[in-house]
Amino acid sequence: MIGDLAMTSWEAELLRIGVGTVLGLMAVGAITRVFRRKPALAGSAVPQPVVAPAPAPAIVPLSRPAPVNGWRVAAREVVNADSRADKLVQIDLEPTEGAASWRAGASVEIATAQGARRYPIASLPSEGHVRLWVPALEDPSAALAPSAVRLVADGAFRAPDGDAPVLMVGMGAGLAALRPNLMEMRAAGRKCWLIYGEHNPVTDGALCDELIAWQEDGSLSRLDLTFYAGADGRRVEDVFVGRTLEFRGWLGDDGAVLVSGPHDMAIAVDAALRRHMGDAWVESAIASGRYRRDIA
Repeated sequence: MIGDLAMTSWEAELLRIGVGTVLGLMAVGAITRVFRRKPALAGSAVPQPVVAPAPAPAIVPLSRPAPVNGWRVAAREVVNADSRADKLVQIDLEPTEGAASWRAGASVEIATAQGARRYPIASLPSEGHVRLWVPALEDPSAALAPSAVRLVADGAFRAPDGDAPVLMVGMGAGLAALRPNLMEMRAAGRKCWLIYGEHNPVTDGALCDELIAWQEDGSLSRLDLTFYAGADGRRVEDVFVGRTLEFRGWLGDDGAVLVSGPHDMAIAVDAALRRHMGDAWVESAIASGRYRRDIA
């Protein structure tokens, strides 16, 4: 009997069969669960979780300076007001809107009633303005219309690339074409020797102060200043006299020469270079672009 757990032999057999069946079913269930958890074999198609694509990054257009539509006079002064030589006017131009970019050797072309005149830019964009040194008799600033100025940013009067030393020779307003080259080479740590001539050290030395400061801080390797109305009466070509070994040692085979100033000065400097360096060196420097001149 089941009530008091007394069972006949056939009841015990039925109970044994029932328990076995239950245990068998439990084993089948466990095995099924094991197979459901088993990773799929290679080549089996297994559904992959759905991944939402990440949003595309926002693309913000780069801000580009607006083109310059016109120029205005930001500052004007006569740098040698007491000079007995020709007066030199310093004019700083700023764009009326937008921004401009240029490198050493650039110039501006200014339309006047007498026709278009081109002047070398004596500054770099980092200074925030286009600086010009203009003879007083040509000063266009009084009636300068914003649209009268055209930037010529691809000028060829610049030092060739490389790290070879450079010799620069200039006089008066010719410094305008040399100054941006000097600034670029100072920033690059390149060796430069400047020979610069003016009229009188007292009344015409304003442009020399910056050059002297560059020599004192070591960013301008060598500086020779001459004043043809001064006590010594020297001109720039006089610096070359008796110094053949110095110039040959400085320029070597690959040195560069930039000359900027009046025509007669450029002729005298060219003759001095040929005496010291030889015609072959000069002609090779001209052909390779290592000897460049900006002659007024």
